[in-house]
Amino acid sequence: MTLRKVLSGLLKANGYVSGGALAKGAGVSRNTIWKAVEQLRADGYQIEAAPRRGYKLISSPDCLRDYEVSLHLKTVDLGKPIHCLDRVDSTNQFARQEARQGAPHGTLVVAEEQTAGRGRLGRTWTSWPGASLCFSLVLRPNGVAPTDAPQLTHVAALAVARALRNDLGIDARLKWPNDVVVDGRKLCGILVEMSCELDLIHYVILGIGINVHRPSGDLLEGGLAGKAAVLDEFVGAPVKRALLLGAILASLEQCYIDWLNKGFEEIRREVKLLSSTLGRHVEVAAPDGPVAGVAVDIDSRGALVVEGPTGEFRKIYAGDVTA
Repeated sequence: MTLRKVLSGLLKANGYVSGGALAKGAGVSRNTIWKAVEQLRADGYQIEAAPRRGYKLISSPDCLRDYEVSLHLKTVDLGKPIHCLDRVDSTNQFARQEARQGAPHGTLVVAEEQTAGRGRLGRTWTSWPGASLCFSLVLRPNGVAPTDAPQLTHVAALAVARALRNDLGIDARLKWPNDVVVDGRKLCGILVEMSCELDLIHYVILGIGINVHRPSGDLLEGGLAGKAAVLDEFVGAPVKRALLLGAILASLEQCYIDWLNKGFEEIRREVKLLSSTLGRHVEVAAPDGPVAGVAVDIDSRGALVVEGPTGEFRKIYAGDVTA
């Protein structure tokens, strides 16, 4: 809490701020302020100190520490509480363990690195240390039927697209079923996992992974990094991940509340408007076999509707799409 208040005071000052003013704002002693400044410096913040002038923040690292993340939260529930981890096998797995132990709705798990991140159908989601924004949320959508839970993939994808479009000016589009793309290149993947009974959802784990920075060194030489889309290149400048996380959570909370209160229809209409899949000839690797045709709709359950060559319509609830 003290670190967050001191960092907030330094950011708001836009120049030098006295130790006394920081102490008053944080409700602590000047000695505590000095210790907090030293901790911030150890965490990579460049802070200048001058006699009779106080402290001045020169530069900030692109970090995902709890005090930095909480500083940019504008939500009521999402991101409270926060688990910020340096390294984890999977944020979804960590969040699931927390949910099983009674973690409240809105619990956030974010990590600098995932060693075993997962995507749909058991695929691996590569997470470059310090370069990706990978996080998971524990959601407890009371009153929602398990059959409607897949709609959350579209709710989350729309929330990410809105944040990218409104906050960063990026022409983000939605590729069915769970990708956010820019210029046809995948930027973000979403994974929704659920624990439920026949008519009751215990909890939903919503995982989101976004490529933010281009990694360097051995990771770049591996080849995979060179093929992926990264947010920095579309923005034209380095993106602060904590700021991005705050924007996405604010967007997601609004979309989630709208979904709970108004149902899926308004969300579905906007998803369709931003879809990069609809209106195109697609081939879908579905669980019950391949499907080819024109993607014509996303229905009220979130399924992709494909019109075949003889005019028949197929609803696809899961699968990989190529166009």
